[in-house]
Amino acid sequence: MIAPPPVRAGNTPNAGFTAAAADLDAIQEQRAAQGGRDNAAIRLVGRWVTQREADAKPLAVKLLAWNQQNKPPIGEADDDPNPVRWALDKVRSVLRMESRKSGD
Repeated sequence: MIAPPPVRAGNTPNAGFTAAAADLDAIQEQRAAQGGRDNAAIRLVGRWVTQREADAKPLAVKLLAWNQQNKPPIGEADDDPNPVRWALDKVRSVLRMESRKSGD
């Protein structure tokens, strides 16, 4: 059996998970700037799905509410997609990825 690495300061078993959760908390509570909105949206929807939210429409509504905090929100720039279509696309993408992971 291979021994796990020793636990040192900053090398706790859940350090990566804790940092990732803190990043998602910050994304959810703060805004995403243009250029970072899609990645932030995918990460948030992934989080919500892991919290047992799996219905596309309520997830899209939640994502649209979060989008309103962004500077600028998706849908306000000339080259932005329709915000409702954007939200549904992000949600469906995450749901497909999660379905593949679980083998459904």
